[in-house]
Amino acid sequence: MQLICEGIFIMKKSFILALVLMCFTSVAQQYDSHPHGNNRPIPNESTTIVIKAAQGEQFMVYVDGNIVNRKPQQHVVVDHLDYSNHDIYVVLTSPQDKITMVTFRPTSRREECLVHFDPRRNQVELLLPEQVAQMKHLPNTMGRPVAHHPEVHVMVHCSDEEVTQMVEMLKSQSFDSTREKLALNYAENHRLLASQILRLAQEFTFDSSKKEFLKKAYAFCVDPENYAIVVNCLTFTTDKEEILDFINR
Repeated sequence: MQLICEGIFIMKKSFILALVLMCFTSVAQQYDSHPHGNNRPIPNESTTIVIKAAQGEQFMVYVDGNIVNRKPQQHVVVDHLDYSNHDIYVVLTSPQDKITMVTFRPTSRREECLVHFDPRRNQVELLLPEQVAQMKHLPNTMGRPVAHHPEVHVMVHCSDEEVTQMVEMLKSQSFDSTREKLALNYAENHRLLASQILRLAQEFTFDSSKKEFLKKAYAFCVDPENYAIVVNCLTFTTDKEEILDFINR
């Protein structure tokens, strides 16, 4: 009987020791996988992108086709994004109506971008974190190259000279209804860039006609990822948002 009791006691001690070892192993694994143990984000984490105005610019932001702020702001925070590529559209409303777009893949929990309007080039830019670091003369701590090299897409499209001929034809017309028929027929039978469709839409007299044409011409654009620039031909913010919402759908 004494031998049996000793055997049971030894088995209990072995079981408790094994349980303690399992707990230590589990804690160690959690610590190793936690982002504080290394700089790599784990899959179930999210990131935040903060977009600020460089010199008081006001803007609206679209991320992956969804509007973030309907009222123009100088500071926009986009939360709960994953660590994949995201298309970011910035619609500058002040000092001038301009649009820019970048595809950006975050690599840390918080990324900071800057909206910068260059009056000399009459162009708005979205500066990515590594470019912001350069402007501030700070070292690049994000572990990726400082230079940003966007993807280059080679596409066949109608020449600007050909589009100019159609623009002149639209100028000679008296009514928007005629312009729409001519321009839409031209878009259907030519490979047009978003910038070229914008040139055609600028010849319409009324914004209502421009919107109808822009919606119909979207299906024939060879670079739809840049189509947001067409809103530059519209006067009112509500009309611009209508076209952007149409693109998102």
